[in-house]
Amino acid sequence: MKDSDAVQKNLKVDSRAADDISREIRYIDRENVVPAASYVIEAPTIEKAADITEKEIKDNDPGLPAAATEKTDRTVVATDPQKQKVDVYKINLRNNHKIKAGILTADGKTYVGAGYQAGRWETAVYTHTGRQVEAGSVMYTVKQW
Repeated sequence: MKDSDAVQKNLKVDSRAADDISREIRYIDRENVVPAASYVIEAPTIEKAADITEKEIKDNDPGLPAAATEKTDRTVVATDPQKQKVDVYKINLRNNHKIKAGILTADGKTYVGAGYQAGRWETAVYTHTGRQVEAGSVMYTVKQW
């Protein structure tokens, strides 16, 4: 899950989404982010535990924590043999909508603006008078880190 190429292949996502996913998983591991839920199952091997977990999620098993059955763009079940555990990652790829507000100065005038961002695209409109749109912009995020 920390290798972008493997994420891209296994999850069938584009390279940008794979980079985002692997970066977030590395962050989760590095910062020791506390899971939304934990539970225990018995299985003869960690691989079998992952298979059971995956099937229970697919079947929407009522015994699972709500966080495990939450609807998301992707659900990834990954084994961690060193810690003898199975991790479930709930991934939303395109649910990052943002409403923005700000100011712009140009030619000695100050403009108040409002904007909207969906994924990597951002649009904004600005007004100096407060009565009409007097400027606008469209931007695309080329690189994130």
